[in-house]
Amino acid sequence: MTLNIYFANVEKQALDIRQSDEDLNDGYIQIDEETHAKIYQALNAQSMFFADFSVSPPRPTPYCEWIDGQWVDNRTDAEKRASFLESLTALTQRQFKLILLKNNLLKPIETAIENITDEQKKSEIQIEYNYATSFERDSDSIIYMATLLKLTDDQVDQMWQDAMKI
Repeated sequence: MTLNIYFANVEKQALDIRQSDEDLNDGYIQIDEETHAKIYQALNAQSMFFADFSVSPPRPTPYCEWIDGQWVDNRTDAEKRASFLESLTALTQRQFKLILLKNNLLKPIETAIENITDEQKKSEIQIEYNYATSFERDSDSIIYMATLLKLTDDQVDQMWQDAMKI
């Protein structure tokens, strides 16, 4: 029966299981089975491990890097915003109108649309509002409707996230 020998490589953030310790010149050091299991679990949780086999907290997002003892997201605010918007799925007409109702905005948006003075824009927004089968968070019509209601991006984002759960 062959026994497994457990190894870790801090620089590569990697683990290995071998049947011998002959080829250890590749940066791997021998560890016990319990430490191997601990590090394996940490790596699966997106944590890092260190030379003393302590582990970091899990990586909060795939964009974070371990810098000076903490996870840091170096993306610009614009990159973070774009990534966030990509995470928001389109809403069905049902979800869209139910979230407006839930936030007491159904009648106000219908009134605001009716009061648009530019007839071309009014018709465009009415068609979008009444006949679209789905709504995209960053579409021109949604941005326009949010402006009509004087909603901030944060308010719309929160409502959008709530609507995605309906």
